[in-house]
Amino acid sequence: MEIVSLLPLSQAEIRHRKPIFLKSAFEGKLGKPAEMMIGEDLVQTILIGGYPEMLRRRDPKRRQAWALTEDPEQPLISGLSLSD
Repeated sequence: MEIVSLLPLSQAEIRHRKPIFLKSAFEGKLGKPAEMMIGEDLVQTILIGGYPEMLRRRDPKRRQAWALTEDPEQPLISGLSLSD
């Protein structure tokens, strides 16, 4: 069995947009955000995060159960057999 560490998706990837934040930041050309996110929308975006498994779960209790595992990646891949 092989364990693969996963990184969450960026908000640009989740929204199917071209990621430009880092490039703009390094060029010193940060502009207005394409979408203002405040209040409950911002809280939910932060709580859901960017892992695909969290995004697929619509029920907040299911998201919480997944997020509270000791290692969120383990339940997703531990049953898989990866071969070359």
